[in-house]
Amino acid sequence: MVKDIKPRATPPALRLCKTRRRKRAPFVEDKPIVADDQEIDSFSTGERLDLNRYFIKNPARTWFVQVTGDSMTGAGIHPKDILIVERGGSPSHGDIIVARVDDELLVKRLCVRGEQIQLLPENPEYEPIDITPEMDFKVFGKVLHVIHSFYQEAD
Repeated sequence: MVKDIKPRATPPALRLCKTRRRKRAPFVEDKPIVADDQEIDSFSTGERLDLNRYFIKNPARTWFVQVTGDSMTGAGIHPKDILIVERGGSPSHGDIIVARVDDELLVKRLCVRGEQIQLLPENPEYEPIDITPEMDFKVFGKVLHVIHSFYQEAD
């Protein structure tokens, strides 16, 4: 389960290119984030941000999996990313799923056309997988979120 994360001490002031207009960034929790010392200071109040509230709607059915391979990079899923997956329910056409095909665990986009099921990669280097009745195929869950780090530790 994801633990509460407390923000670090007040970050240093951000300096943008000098312009005549202040550019506003998107809102986070209804608080504007702009490159201005006072507003950044007011945002960094030390309040706890509960990631469970944002990413885990059903804890009993939610699990995490770390990605290996690069077949889904076009969907923003990269090696070593952490996927937040919810099991159960019925995945729909277009959902990104975690599935077993024979003895391999895969992350792919589900494509359903009538009776035909395909698992689609999001990288042109890979081919779609046509699911046939002879295959041992099971969907474990739907990918809800991706946690991606910009700084990967060396192995």
